[in-house]
Amino acid sequence: MSNLKSSTEVIAVKAISDLEPGDSILNLGEVLEIEENKEIYSIIILRMNQKQVFKFEKNICLYVSKEVEPA
Repeated sequence: MSNLKSSTEVIAVKAISDLEPGDSILNLGEVLEIEENKEIYSIIILRMNQKQVFKFEKNICLYVSKEVEPA
């Protein structure tokens, strides 16, 4: 019997206004911080062991992933 835990990655579409720190944007990385100004969201993401800033318009939806434990 194996003691390894297995988890499943769930992919969902989220409006950028619903994004939270800890979410993982597909093909970019984990969201560390979110800053909102009049026209855009600036998202600080941990990518390749560096903090990088990506800017998105306010009407954007993003693909995010989360790991969930099997039932």
